[in-house]
Amino acid sequence: MEDGFDNYEDLRNMREQHIKHVATDHIELNQFHDQLMTKVVHLAIEKVKKEWGPLPSPFSFFLMGSGGRFEQSLWSDQDHGIVYEMTSDEAQNYFLKLGKEISDGLHAVGYEYCDGNVMASNPLWCKSVEEWKKQLENWMEEESFEAIRHLLIFIDARVLVGPDLFIEELKEVIHLKIEESPYL
Repeated sequence: MEDGFDNYEDLRNMREQHIKHVATDHIELNQFHDQLMTKVVHLAIEKVKKEWGPLPSPFSFFLMGSGGRFEQSLWSDQDHGIVYEMTSDEAQNYFLKLGKEISDGLHAVGYEYCDGNVMASNPLWCKSVEEWKKQLENWMEEESFEAIRHLLIFIDARVLVGPDLFIEELKEVIHLKIEESPYL
């Protein structure tokens, strides 16, 4: 992917011009989506930094659904989240702002919003590591369709920007809980 794209409109134009060249190769298409979405995330980070100051803690932006499974098509929607290190109201507000900017940026570039609101702009999908651990454990204990659906969505998580460590740690919570439970 070429450098020099400094706004969402430029990225949208580049997407429209280049996606047809990778459309027939599944691997190239998904690599193209990854590169494009990574650029959107970095533009969003820079925009939020200008308005809100530096990042309050390390974080990871991750994809779920078809993006997490590396199965995106030409018209994939958004399914993503954020996990960050520090647990504080300041961090939550900052990363929700960043999640909204990423969601809006991806939309501006041509990725439809997720109908189910599985996006980092939603507090359900934007949490600290510790808050994520509690949420995952709750989903595993709760016997509802929604909890199971959310857990299945999360299982596909794949880090796009940031350290893999946070998602690896969260998936380990799931695996340990499964090993502990006589019912799972």
